[in-house]
Amino acid sequence: MNSPLISVIVPIYNAENCLERSIESLTNQTYGNIEIILVNDGSKDNSLKLCNELANKDTRINIIDKPNGGVSSARNYGLDNAKGKYTAFLDADDYACPTMIEHMYNVMSDNNADIVHMDFIKQHSSNADFTVKHQLGTVSSLTKDEAVKWILTNKDGHGTAVWTSLFKTEIIKNIRFPEGMVIAEDKFFMFLAFLESKKVVFDSGKEYIYLVWDSSAIHSTYTKKNTSSILLAQKTLQTVNEKYTQYKEYAIVNLYKVYLANMRGFFELENGDNEMRQLACDMKKLLKSKTPAYFAQYASKKEVLELKLVKLGLPFYKAYIKSKRFAAKLLKR
Repeated sequence: MNSPLISVIVPIYNAENCLERSIESLTNQTYGNIEIILVNDGSKDNSLKLCNELANKDTRINIIDKPNGGVSSARNYGLDNAKGKYTAFLDADDYACPTMIEHMYNVMSDNNADIVHMDFIKQHSSNADFTVKHQLGTVSSLTKDEAVKWILTNKDGHGTAVWTSLFKTEIIKNIRFPEGMVIAEDKFFMFLAFLESKKVVFDSGKEYIYLVWDSSAIHSTYTKKNTSSILLAQKTLQTVNEKYTQYKEYAIVNLYKVYLANMRGFFELENGDNEMRQLACDMKKLLKSKTPAYFAQYASKKEVLELKLVKLGLPFYKAYIKSKRFAAKLLKR
């Protein structure tokens, strides 16, 4: 029996310094029947030239060249052109262990799953070990209800990226990434995919190497762009209220968690426009209102503490944030 085609979508923007290593980690996969869709998102460096050179070496590589529109736009172009029965993603500055695609496909097949979601290895770009090998883990199956609950209420807030997942293309054929968003767009896509699934398999093994860059959107200073997570949390609740009311409790918990995370960031801003001020008012209003009793069972100790401080008054919360920053500075000395 022939192995089914798997599409791997790689959004690319100014990635000339790491692109070759990233794409070679795909061409060297032990699972051979893949199409590698490179979406050049208006790069201003030599990324497109490198894409063409790599495509000349491997016929499985397809190139899409488009004007710059952001990572969600690039991924959506890839989805529009994907021909595989299954779909995976790779970011151009990360790379995959040689067995990643084969492993995820085997887990998918063995468990008759719609989505396989794995863990990942995190490395700093300045100290990366490119000889790192995969790490085996344990496999657990979740129903749609369990998967939706997990993504909206999990305490650690990590593990929602699409690049550690393999999807049946059929279940995501009508799902696209929210364009113009730079934070939490993966989580929103995963949430929508879970809604279309019947069975999701979690594998704690690690086959994907995620490189942390000093200039990444997630680790840079808080800006207005970070508020996309607020807008997507609100959109998640709206989606649930319209069609999936059985998940309302989880969506409200998610909104509280996102608001608390952004409250910390808002105090890093000296100024904000009218939209930012309105978001701040919305957050304060919700957080200072009566909290649903069920929130505590899904919240971390840190979230419970921060919510109590917000309710006591913003001066208490600000003092807490300043003390944490001061402590962090001392530890760096």
